[in-house]
Amino acid sequence: MNYTYRPKKFNFVKSLTWSHINEQMLMGMHEGKNDVTLLYGETTGRYSDYKGLLLNILMQMNREPEGWNFMHIYHSRVNEGVTTGRHNDETDVMIVQAVGKMMYRFDDGSEVIMNPSDALYIPVGMYHEPVIIGPRITLSFCTMTNEKELKEIYNFYKGCKSGFMTRDGYAAVPVAGRKSLIVVYNGVQLKTCRNESSATNFIKKHRNQAKKGTVFIK
Repeated sequence: MNYTYRPKKFNFVKSLTWSHINEQMLMGMHEGKNDVTLLYGETTGRYSDYKGLLLNILMQMNREPEGWNFMHIYHSRVNEGVTTGRHNDETDVMIVQAVGKMMYRFDDGSEVIMNPSDALYIPVGMYHEPVIIGPRITLSFCTMTNEKELKEIYNFYKGCKSGFMTRDGYAAVPVAGRKSLIVVYNGVQLKTCRNESSATNFIKKHRNQAKKGTVFIK
């Protein structure tokens, strides 16, 4: 199976700016070296968010037929930087360019240069090499559904400074610039809570109501 290049496929990602990346870094949700940062978010996970934009992007991608439910955000502010090099992935991947340009090389000698809103579908197992050609923000989407993958997400996020994720899919998402948290479940924002304690109590109540089969009123 070959890759598929889709120019101007997702125009809504062009709303993402460097301000959103800066906010993520202030929230402590980043890792990496040499000005290349990896940020995590998942519709059943936990992430810091800037005015809900990242959540909205992820929810829109989740509505695609593939059901993308996990998002990496890679960025570099200089013309050169460290990438993952030539590699393949254990799942199908959808690359979407948000800011700047990015190049991808393939073993058959072909290259794809991506502009903002362009999408590149790379099937599982296909080797590819990301090449930085300027300042850029690149989104990478995949689907994670098995217990091992969800456990890895849980273990990563539970060590972060603010907010939390539960194993059954609830998330308390930090609100930028505030101590409050938004409780999210299955990609739906349920309630804004003033702190982790109130978010925990709300989740317990919501979970119990769901088990009883009743409709939960916020």
